[in-house]
Amino acid sequence: MALPAMVLGAAAAAAGWALLKRQRVAPASLAEPLGDPDDPETWEAHLLVAVQREDWSGAVRFHLRLAAFSRGEAQVDHLLAAARVFEDRLADAEGAIACYEDVLRINPQDTEALSGLDFLGGSKAP
Repeated sequence: MALPAMVLGAAAAAAGWALLKRQRVAPASLAEPLGDPDDPETWEAHLLVAVQREDWSGAVRFHLRLAAFSRGEAQVDHLLAAARVFEDRLADAEGAIACYEDVLRINPQDTEALSGLDFLGGSKAP
């Protein structure tokens, strides 16, 4: 099943930026060890592997972990990516609404979060 371009783009952008910042490369194959999933240094690699394996619960978990450790635009990007996975892959409207509401607490004018809440019928109050 093909991934929406926005999900792939958000995951690739977030992971690429973090990897470039640390001058490290993600594991080249799924067989390479990823390290401790509780270690923030490996979360980007775990996110990429989860997306490759279509492990959507794992992808959401690592997007939310990365969002908790990020600020500003990076945090918004991870929250929006998690919302899209909740909505498109897990059919979890409540999870998506919670992520969209968190985005609006950071940026009350975010059009994607506002549109997502309109579609899902969530509250727009920050």
